[in-house]
Amino acid sequence: MQSLSILNLAWNSLQGQISRCLCEINSFMDLDLSHNQLHGDIDTCFSNMSSLEKLDISANSFNGTFPSLLFSNLTNIEFLFANLNDFTGRISLSSFANLSKLNFLDLSYNDLEVETESPFWLPSFNLHGLHLGGCNLNSHSGNKIPSFISTQYLLGSLDLSYNSLIGSIPSWMLYNVTSELWLGGNNFSGSLPWFSGNSSSNLAVLDISENKFHGTISPNINWILPKLYKFNASLNYFEGSIPPLDGMRRLSILDLSSNGLDGEVLIGVTGNMTSLQYMDLSLNKLHGGILPKNSSMPNLMWLDLRHNMLSKMNPDNLFKCSSLRFLNVAKNDLSGELSTQLPHLPVLMVLVLRQNHLRGKIPEHLCQSNQMTILDLSENNLSHCIPSCLANIASWNDVSRGISVTAYYKWQGDVLVAKNIRTNAISLLPVIDLSSNQLTGDIPTQIGNLRGILVLNLSNNLLTGQIPPI
Repeated sequence: MQSLSILNLAWNSLQGQISRCLCEINSFMDLDLSHNQLHGDIDTCFSNMSSLEKLDISANSFNGTFPSLLFSNLTNIEFLFANLNDFTGRISLSSFANLSKLNFLDLSYNDLEVETESPFWLPSFNLHGLHLGGCNLNSHSGNKIPSFISTQYLLGSLDLSYNSLIGSIPSWMLYNVTSELWLGGNNFSGSLPWFSGNSSSNLAVLDISENKFHGTISPNINWILPKLYKFNASLNYFEGSIPPLDGMRRLSILDLSSNGLDGEVLIGVTGNMTSLQYMDLSLNKLHGGILPKNSSMPNLMWLDLRHNMLSKMNPDNLFKCSSLRFLNVAKNDLSGELSTQLPHLPVLMVLVLRQNHLRGKIPEHLCQSNQMTILDLSENNLSHCIPSCLANIASWNDVSRGISVTAYYKWQGDVLVAKNIRTNAISLLPVIDLSSNQLTGDIPTQIGNLRGILVLNLSNNLLTGQIPPI
């Protein structure tokens, strides 16, 4: 096959080392071996592939010293993906300086130490994508942001996450990068440069999580970053109130959890946020209602507000969230009758209201939530009998949701999850926790027939009668 120019073997279960016979095909322009189980060194014969424009060996188990000199000989290379392997060693990015056609470089998540400051060099390329996540960047030269990035004016995607980088974020970075900026898991500090000049940023993704940023989130963020699709500023030290976000028409994922934010939830949002699907504001100091008045979030699927000081459910606004699947308002100050505070949410899968001050009956409209997987109403002041109709929920009668020998189980926040040992897939586990309330009467016999339940906790109540057959 001496004329073969494109070979794609990605997403298989190929094992062993790369055969040297591939090097004998000098016509390759596109070689994709990603997402397999290949291992060993990259043979030096690969440097003879002078026609190669795209090489993807990502998500394998290649090891040994990273072959930077080998790759530097691929003078026609435009796309090089070597991420998610086991390469070792310390390399200087200056070895790629003469690859003038290089368009996208991804070396992230190996066991590398990547140096960009020494020796001094000037790139001949102008990248559209640079991913150096988890590369121990500049660990011998002060953990600085790579200086050459300021000359890359066409960057669409930049990933410098999990590198222990220090200092502040230069304002040009929010404007030079045109689509995705990943800076999470570093030691950046100071306040974020929310404003530069009179122009707005084109960023669609901004991840600054797990840093040491402080100060307030700019009240003009909806003008500065109007095109954001994902904004993750979790695990920082931001203070003050959450600014208006209703001008960010594309915002779908919002994570401001684990900060010091106070005030009411999205106090400035009065319009429609039809694109918002995921919102995590947990572990802050928010108070008031769980949703703002006159808000409309019809596509919201995930709402996590645990560990705040919220006192009102705002059922009318919550009712408008007809797509809601995950609702966690644990460890707040909610009070009142649960049956009037909680509206019927037809596709709800997870409801966690533990450690509040809710009282009254468990509402029977919960029995209509056939996709319910986790119901946690523990540590409240609920009374009366347990509704027997809970046994009619279809998902809790599905035996396939039971214990698997290929998974291990852990509490993630207030939710029990299973992680598959073979595939790393996360799945929610079926749980009913009504413990530490004032529930009375018998345990409904129908509860004993729930074949899919993994955890059932009815402890610390006022239940009487016999334990039903299980």
